[in-house]
Amino acid sequence: MIASVATAVLIVLMNMAFTPGSAYEGLHLGWLAERVTFIEILAWYVVAGWRFFRGPRSGAPFGVGG
Repeated sequence: MIASVATAVLIVLMNMAFTPGSAYEGLHLGWLAERVTFIEILAWYVVAGWRFFRGPRSGAPFGVGG
């Protein structure tokens, strides 16, 4: 849930940084917002892959339990 909120906020900031005439256009932070958004999205795949790689924590069937 945290990743989805972070992605939404970063995409909004990225769009504000690239919009001509916005207050953030003069700061030239569009490149930074774009890269942070991309890294955050890729980090989600790394975490999900790591959790699948580790398998279940208990004797429960795969995908059941924490």
